[in-house]
Amino acid sequence: MLSRTELDATLAHLDALYASTIATDPRSSQYFCKLAVIEFCGWIEEAQDLLIQESALRGAIWDPILKEKVKKNYGFHFTDKFAPLLAYGMGNKQLQNVIATVTSRGGSKLDSAISTINSFVTKRNEAAHTHSRPGGKT
Repeated sequence: MLSRTELDATLAHLDALYASTIATDPRSSQYFCKLAVIEFCGWIEEAQDLLIQESALRGAIWDPILKEKVKKNYGFHFTDKFAPLLAYGMGNKQLQNVIATVTSRGGSKLDSAISTINSFVTKRNEAAHTHSRPGGKT
């Protein structure tokens, strides 16, 4: 998995490419924008997979079924995709305990993080499931 520093460097490079082409080549700038969204969301998905694996290993239940569920999961929406896998890996009761603990220590940050992650689902899907047309439009 890419480190946060490597992700930041990748996004900064794509931003520079975007900025250098926006005035002269809108289509290329759109590619860089779409690639940045896909790179960022891919990093979130990899981080979530790692968290699921680590939480399951702590509970000694990194079983073939969970491995397959993680492998087949191509979304990162917290409520629909990530939380169910965490619940399977660590147990629903343990997940609820973790959420309660985090919430008691500043739950608004957790809610904000979940909302931000979920907001990228649509952006990621648009970037991944559209093609670029001449003139820079999807």
